[in-house]
Amino acid sequence: MKLKLLTLSFILLLLASCNTYKEANAALISGNFQQAFEQSYQAYIKNPSEKNGIKYVPLIYEAYNKGQQADEIRLKEIENLSNPSKYKEAYQLITTLQNRQKAIQGLDGRVVNGTKYSFKIKDYSQAYNSIQEKYAGFLYNEANSFLNQDGKINAQTAYDRFVTLESIYPNYKNSKSLMSSAQTKGMYKV
Repeated sequence: MKLKLLTLSFILLLLASCNTYKEANAALISGNFQQAFEQSYQAYIKNPSEKNGIKYVPLIYEAYNKGQQADEIRLKEIENLSNPSKYKEAYQLITTLQNRQKAIQGLDGRVVNGTKYSFKIKDYSQAYNSIQEKYAGFLYNEANSFLNQDGKINAQTAYDRFVTLESIYPNYKNSKSLMSSAQTKGMYKV
C-alpha cells in the first residue's frame, strides 16, 4: 500500500512539473511573456540545481528577452502620447522591467547543455526617476482637484489618490497633510 502511494505521489509530482513547463511555454508562445517568465522562474527557484529546475533556464531566458523588448516598445509608445494619465502605465512598465532584471541576477552566465545564457541588463534608474516624478505630480494634481470639490465621495477619491501617491513617492510635497485632510472630509459622522 505504501509503495503504491509513493509511486502515485511521484507520478503526480512529475506530471505537475511537466504541466508547469507546458503552461509557461504556452504562455510564451501566446505572447504573455510576463506570465511565462514568472511561471518558469518560480519553477526554477524550487529546484535551481536539479535537472528539473535547470530545464527552465532557456525558457526564462527567452521570456525575459521578449518581455523586456515588448515592455520597452510599449514604454516608447506611451512616451509619444499626450494624455497625462499615461504615467500610471509607464510607471508600472518601468517597475516590471526593473523587477524582471532583479529576478535574473543569479541566473546570468548560467550554462545549460553547453549553452551559456547571458542576460542583457540595462540601467533604468533615470527613466524610473523621471516617470516616478511625473506620475507623482499627476496623482498630486488629480488628488488636489478632487479635494477642492465638495462632497464626501470626492474627498474619499482624493484620499485614495494620496494613498497611491504615498506608495510610489513617499512624502511628496505636502501630500501627508492633504491626505489627512481628505480623510477627515471623507468621513461619515454617526
